[in-house]
Amino acid sequence: MFRLIIIFLFLLLNTLNISAQEKKELVELSLSVTDIKGNPAEGVFSLSVTDADAVKVDTMQPSLETYMLLTSELKGHIENPNYYFKDNSARTAHHLDLLMMTQGWRRYELDNILEGKYPEINYSIETEQSISGTVNGTMGNSIKNVSLHLVTPKTGIREVLPLNGKKQFNITGLDFIDGTTFLLQAIKKNGKHGLLNLKIDSLAFPALSVPAHQDKARLQPPPETFVAQANTQINNAGINGVTELMEIVKTGKKRMKPKNPYNLEPYKMITDDDPYLNSSGDIYNIFVRLGVRYEVVQEGGGDTPAYERKKPRAVIFIDNMKVEKIDVDQILDNLDPATIKSVELFHPRDPQLLVYGYAAWANGGVFIYTKNPDYGLPISMKTVRQKGYKPAVEFYSPQYPAKDKSKYTTPDHRTTLYWNPTFKTDSNGKGTVRFYSSDVSKKYLITVEGLTENGRAVSKKELKEL
Repeated sequence: MFRLIIIFLFLLLNTLNISAQEKKELVELSLSVTDIKGNPAEGVFSLSVTDADAVKVDTMQPSLETYMLLTSELKGHIENPNYYFKDNSARTAHHLDLLMMTQGWRRYELDNILEGKYPEINYSIETEQSISGTVNGTMGNSIKNVSLHLVTPKTGIREVLPLNGKKQFNITGLDFIDGTTFLLQAIKKNGKHGLLNLKIDSLAFPALSVPAHQDKARLQPPPETFVAQANTQINNAGINGVTELMEIVKTGKKRMKPKNPYNLEPYKMITDDDPYLNSSGDIYNIFVRLGVRYEVVQEGGGDTPAYERKKPRAVIFIDNMKVEKIDVDQILDNLDPATIKSVELFHPRDPQLLVYGYAAWANGGVFIYTKNPDYGLPISMKTVRQKGYKPAVEFYSPQYPAKDKSKYTTPDHRTTLYWNPTFKTDSNGKGTVRFYSSDVSKKYLITVEGLTENGRAVSKKELKEL
């Protein structure tokens, strides 16, 4: 194992040299961040380690420091912003004065700001996730006693949000990852919803603007060494750049995984690869095949002739949303089996169903999953699947722990050996990371950018030869 020790100062860099190099060897990188007076600097930084022979040092490349102190404050495009931070010479200072006078010193008028005249903000700061929309009466009827029911299908948690007579709503304080589905339903105080129309606002995003470079011919192509080494790594990885692992053959009957959020094992299940879904005619034929139990109820009466109708005793769930008894007939009658992905049946008194309440436990449950979550839903119900935040994903770095490196036959020509967007230094300004070297790297380019606890920007690059 090799140890790289680097001390980052805001204005000075001190390094230690190491003269050995082995292929696929464990490397320990220790960093110490201090200020110009030698005081430790605690903070969170982005740390990358690249092959310096392939990724060349570009001192004119924009950095976090130049963005915070220069480019974010000025109008227009600034070419080579790092040039104005390269030294404290009179020539550089003169050029900085020319830049500031040309660009107008600020991207906003300072006099207007001091007078309380602020520019129009088209997109507010994203501090939370929200869902907004409107609820209208389809016949112009009042929505005085209407409330919204918000359901998270995976958890089954239901929240009731009164509208207090307002048509517009904005549900704030949400926190969800990308791919989360919510179900919203507008319901009156008496439990009815037939004359309500729910609409969800679409999300608005800022337009993407690309800075126009005056002289595109000056844009430099990637170095040939980088292109060659990157192509070698891709070719060694196999087809489409995917590393193929050793083939494993497993025989046995394919087991279809349940889709219900608690991963409960159903008594019976029909999946989307079953041709019966397309030939069954209606959902009731599927229920018969599964063995769903029915009860006979009397309907009609008065001016309408009385008649008997079979209704499933089981509690119906569509896309993990419980269907109220009042809605079962309307939704099931309009449900086309061709739009169904799978159906799961649970018998009455199945102890697994206790998580869905007494009614489901006593009568059984049928979980229907559709290809289009909005299919067959009344206009008072909508599924909402907005963009959420991405879960943290760790940068992949191959591991070569065995002492005998000959067992690792795949060549390693990585151009980026390590990357961590949240590298933290402790109260002493120190931190350590570990990664394995490649087959070709002889020197590394270490780049650190971020903010210290007191808000000081750090943007440093360091070359380390091995």
